[in-house]
Amino acid sequence: DGIKIDNKKLPRSIRKDIQKKVDEKNDEQFAAVRSFLDKKMLEEHYLSIGSGTVEKPNAVQHSVPAWLIFGMFFIMIPLSNVMALERQTNTITRLRLARASASGLIAAKLVPYFLINQLQFVGMLLLGRYLLPEIGVPALILNGSLVPYALLSAAVSAAALGYALLISVCAKSTEHAVVLGGGGIILMAAIGGIMVPAHVMPETMQQLTWISPMAWGLKAFQELLLNRSGLDGIGHYLLLLSAFSCATLTAAVLVYRRQLQTQIRF
Repeated sequence: DGIKIDNKKLPRSIRKDIQKKVDEKNDEQFAAVRSFLDKKMLEEHYLSIGSGTVEKPNAVQHSVPAWLIFGMFFIMIPLSNVMALERQTNTITRLRLARASASGLIAAKLVPYFLINQLQFVGMLLLGRYLLPEIGVPALILNGSLVPYALLSAAVSAAALGYALLISVCAKSTEHAVVLGGGGIILMAAIGGIMVPAHVMPETMQQLTWISPMAWGLKAFQELLLNRSGLDGIGHYLLLLSAFSCATLTAAVLVYRRQLQTQIRF
């Protein structure tokens, strides 16, 4: 109320008491400011389509499915060796004389390789779940039911076998198959986001990934692992992989049937 007090005229004990209270009040205010400044200004929350908040995505969720799909397509190498050896040793003549059908012979070749692909699928998932955490990276955790993963594995394997068989029956030698098929696999992997994640590519390249069957399988994996979608979320990817498999297998059967009729020697 306009009253002025000269601190110097106050007793020493009162001045000390006032200074102590001022210092305590300043400390409280500074502590409140420091506490506010130490708080995170932004907080990250990751959401999925299927189940709301999820943990932060990690590199394992991309790399393990990506290289699993890449490895499945490389089943072309042993399959092409078998087909080339069949022609070089004239086994194709004996098969023709035994009146074996082209579709039956192809089925006999594809079933073992299909089972090998499934073992490879399981092995890679177990590696991601139990071995990778031992070297300090996050474990690969499968979300939801295992049924969509099993169907996706079968679809990717069928697409890989269709491509492998078509290259094998068209190639004239093992070397030809390796150059033609291996080059195609690497190209599909590069375009399909296997080697470099699609989301870091330019927009044009992201659209280009849709021409690669590997991209269909990888996108389906990401739907299951990141978005936690069920079977409905990957249905169109399964259809694409199945259509690719049917087209390549049909073409391979037609070519192989013609070879049985024309490439026999007595």
